Amino acid sequence: GVHRGKGTPPSYMGEGESALDVVEGDEMYAEVSTTQQYLAWLNQQNRAHHEAILRVQAEQQRLGELQGLFHRIQTQWPRPLLARLDSELRHASHVILEQGRRREPDEQAVLKLLEPVLQKALPGCRAIVYGSCATGLRVASSDLDIVIETPAMPGILHQPPSPDKLRMVSEMLSEQTWISHVKTIPHASIPLIKALATPPRASNTSTTTKSSTTPTTTTPIALDLSFASSAHRGPASVGVIKNLVANFSEMAPLAVVLKCFLKTLPIGLADPFKGGLSSYALVLMLAAVLRLRSELKRHFEGFRFATDDVKGGGGGVEGYGDLAEAFLLFLETYGPGFDPAEDLVVVFPPPPPPALPPWLQLIKRGGKRESAFEIDTLAVIDPLDPTNNTARSAYRFPEVQSALTQALTRLRATADAARRSFSAPPGKTKTPEG
Repeated sequence: GVHRGKGTPPSYMGEGESALDVVEGDEMYAEVSTTQQYLAWLNQQNRAHHEAILRVQAEQQRLGELQGLFHRIQTQWPRPLLARLDSELRHASHVILEQGRRREPDEQAVLKLLEPVLQKALPGCRAIVYGSCATGLRVASSDLDIVIETPAMPGILHQPPSPDKLRMVSEMLSEQTWISHVKTIPHASIPLIKALATPPRASNTSTTTKSSTTPTTTTPIALDLSFASSAHRGPASVGVIKNLVANFSEMAPLAVVLKCFLKTLPIGLADPFKGGLSSYALVLMLAAVLRLRSELKRHFEGFRFATDDVKGGGGGVEGYGDLAEAFLLFLETYGPGFDPAEDLVVVFPPPPPPALPPWLQLIKRGGKRESAFEIDTLAVIDPLDPTNNTARSAYRFPEVQSALTQALTRLRATADAARRSFSAPPGKTKTPEG
């Protein structure tokens, strides 16, 4: 009960005794009044010390693992081949992004046709575009994601749409000649109306119904219509993705390349409604890798990829080789080096006390067991809401992981052939096939 300052001997000590007579270094110990309390406190300190040792060991193990990964990429890939991979990724991403941009007039035509239909069904509503068509990360086959915001009383959160409202909007869409394959998904976490839109050319974008015969010549665009609610974070996620694109030059080109790669896999692996990986989750997974690479290279000078010395291979272009580095790191991270049952993907980890280094938290080993998402096949935390797993429906992720591993295996085989070719005696050199 008596207040004692730092280093004051426990009350059970006799007159003239010092803390050193009981235990060495008493100035580190907190106040105790009985032997039992002292032993309990000492046990607590021992546990804390043990936990600190385990944290340091985990950091060292993870750091060594990442060093090995960086070194493997550095040694497995001859610099000319890495420069070639970088060049091919840049070219492919340029073509994909350009194809997406060419679709913008058709998207605008769809929105212009859709507006009067929605206003008739829900007077005063607003159609807000989100997803890849809003972030600029669209590919030619991207869905046009639209959230319908209806007027609400001030202070009242938007509620999920009623079945009657979904049915009414669905029926009105079905009446339009430029819309087909209308399907309502009322029981999803975010109720959805899916459809295919084939608008007429921009010169004729008046509302048409089934009774009209206006020709349609554009490529069909998949529509995903949802309704604003407190649980809908689609529009808010646009700002997150745009911020990542602005901060990482590799984000946009690699995101569209990986999206197209997913779409080449068996049907459904790029569709969250069929157990696949959503574009949002894929972009966040890529962002975690880019942040990991950035943090390591910022804090540890030893984390240098081979292409840090290859900028001459890109004609002196600053950053040449970054796409190849990041692409290989993505495949290594989520292919053979990833355990979806254990690992937790976090793009913006909170700073817990004591603060852990970001590179230890971004793709956290064993973190899934400590989270609320242990039963989910894959856990990719939403930066807008740490209680939301953006990959909660990706029960087919093992198929995606297998495809990433196979792609990495093929690339490694190409790199091995290139190394043998470059080291062959003069006159026997062969150009490796890509």
